[in-house]
Amino acid sequence: MNLDTLKVNRTVDEKDGMLHGMPDYYFMTGRNALDSILKSMTAAGRSAQDVERVLDYACGYGRVLRWLLAAFPQATIIGVDMDAKAVASA
Repeated sequence: MNLDTLKVNRTVDEKDGMLHGMPDYYFMTGRNALDSILKSMTAAGRSAQDVERVLDYACGYGRVLRWLLAAFPQATIIGVDMDAKAVASA
């Protein structure tokens, strides 16, 4: 999977404290998380097409969730967090 070609939602809620005015770093961090997930899947002999369900626990405003949505469009993806406003934004 070429992460450079993924259609990732670039809209970030102004309340997302992880942004810190550094959008490049913000998106790179989410991308790196997905890259680690994909490497783990490869090591386990799995591909992105094998993914049916994803749970992003403590998803916040969706820094990683947006990458999961782009990488696994066929999957049911659920984001949960204690901050209901963050989840609604994600």
